[in-house]
Amino acid sequence: MLHVGLDLSSQSDLTSIAIVQAAPAKTILAWLREAKAGQRMLYAEGAHLPRGAEAVELVPQLEELGVVRAFQQRDPVDQSRWLYLIEKRPGPVAGTPAGAGLGHSRAGSPPPPASRRVTQATLSKLMTLLRRAAERGDVCPSDAQLARSLKLRRRDQAQYLLRRLAREGSIVVERFGRTDRRVVTIVKQGRAQGLSTGMGRAQ
Repeated sequence: MLHVGLDLSSQSDLTSIAIVQAAPAKTILAWLREAKAGQRMLYAEGAHLPRGAEAVELVPQLEELGVVRAFQQRDPVDQSRWLYLIEKRPGPVAGTPAGAGLGHSRAGSPPPPASRRVTQATLSKLMTLLRRAAERGDVCPSDAQLARSLKLRRRDQAQYLLRRLAREGSIVVERFGRTDRRVVTIVKQGRAQGLSTGMGRAQ
């Protein structure tokens, strides 16, 4: 089983991870109720993220609510594998005072996501911004610029929406250096399909 609250600085802990694709949603929710800000949980591991798994469906919703930050890193023991992690953010679940009731619906049910209508509308606006930049050959806007254009509260929300578009196969995001702006290629049908944003230095 996956080790909740695994200390990633300990190689002995890493070598003890069993070959399991993803944790159950109820395990993530139970951890979330007890975890402190900054604590991390390994929720999936393998050569790729297991599509359709409970955890894979739940984590983007938690990230959208601002409850966790999701990220991945290479398994230091086996470089062909990935470790998929979440980090607890400070504060209660958005719209839920002090996180009350989190995970108290039927077992394994995720907390209610933010409005899907708003998210889809924001994703459409983001695609329009990216298509326009690709058509003009402009550099991809920074997270802060995207957040301002989309009227988002935090720039990490813009990062999340970019990852959503990439997971859906609408765009491909590449980086060519630590100081270079990311390059976004439009894959989705429509304006600017096959075009990429320009390369430039990050501000």
